[in-house]
Amino acid sequence: MAELNPKTATLREVAELYATKSKRGKAFVTSALQYFKEIADEPGSAIRLFEKDADGNTLLSKTFKDTEDTSTVKSSMQNLRQIGLTLKGMLGPDTPEYALMPDKAPDTDLNTRIFGRSEPAKAVSEVSINPDKKKMSQLFNGVVKYLDDSEMRPVAQAIIFNLNTGLRPNAVAGLEVSSYKPDTGAIYVTAETQGAKGRAVNIPLNPIADSILQDRLRKGAKGNFFTKANGSAVTSADMTKLLKTIKVPDIAYDANTGRYFDTLAPEGFSGKKGSALLRNVHATIGQSIGIPGERLAYLQGRSLKAASKGSTGELATYQVAFPGAVGEFDREQASTFASYWSDAASEAGFDIQSKIPMPEARITPQTSGFEGY
Repeated sequence: MAELNPKTATLREVAELYATKSKRGKAFVTSALQYFKEIADEPGSAIRLFEKDADGNTLLSKTFKDTEDTSTVKSSMQNLRQIGLTLKGMLGPDTPEYALMPDKAPDTDLNTRIFGRSEPAKAVSEVSINPDKKKMSQLFNGVVKYLDDSEMRPVAQAIIFNLNTGLRPNAVAGLEVSSYKPDTGAIYVTAETQGAKGRAVNIPLNPIADSILQDRLRKGAKGNFFTKANGSAVTSADMTKLLKTIKVPDIAYDANTGRYFDTLAPEGFSGKKGSALLRNVHATIGQSIGIPGERLAYLQGRSLKAASKGSTGELATYQVAFPGAVGEFDREQASTFASYWSDAASEAGFDIQSKIPMPEARITPQTSGFEGY
């Protein structure tokens, strides 16, 4: 992309520039443009969002001032703040437009004026997952059936991978081949990856998760692991769409409304649902099989800074992840999920290896034909 003029750049151009630089992908662009699709391709539309009218109001404040607190609003405001910070870096402090741009921190007085409100707080889910193993068996069986559908297989694999790792669904959807370390059976998530919160982490893979990535490699995966027949990457929305079709009586409960649901993606429900609940399923199972909370957080790629703070300070500062290096204890913890889902498959009447076969010969960068993938 050619160097942009911050005063004439379109909103889409700046969003794509930031998404490329920060490896955020198309999801970032879509969210940033969501409330401004009509002007997104007009020259100067990026900086126009932050300019004040005669009454001192910005287009952003007029758009967000009276919006309800939803995850959509939060992500859009967060991403548009990054758009403003990108413009700020391009403009320089000696320009009059520089003063119109937001602060890096979310809820400063300046940002509240620019956006007309503070950013919504992170949503706290009141949806609980039924830990009954028979319910989990039905859920797993419902997803596994789609492995026999060539069109839906990548989506089903992404969901099963998510159930076995507890990663954020958008991190699974955007998982790249370069993140996979087959020599150690791990994923290395860089500090710049969306959701990494500025710290690189290693995530050990259990046999099911590893076998899925091995299968994707054999199917020719090059960029993203999970891609559809048309070549586009699987999205969290694709995962939610599949989950809507799977009915399991009383699989979830919403404490806010007292309602039980027979699907992870109920119609007409505005709370956390669909693919966003896969992490909840993983956490619920982890608790039920006795994995300590801190190790469960580690397996899901969460930050351990708070958990590792002791009397001498925050230990995680000195524990920088070496690409692909995982301990045997954590590998064993990850493998307990494979045993759990294997048992769930047996209860559903099939052998999990018949649907997710373990490779006879694993692919590594040393495998002929796969060098340097």
